[in-house]
Amino acid sequence: MKEPPKTKKQYSRIDCTVFVLMRSAYFLIFS
Repeated sequence: MKEPPKTKKQYSRIDCTVFVLMRSAYFLIFS
């Protein structure tokens, strides 16, 4: 499942933001 570089670059920022948000949510829940 290899995605084109264009799509990967476009969604790289969104993925990073989602990952950070998910991590913060997990930290809040497990605190």
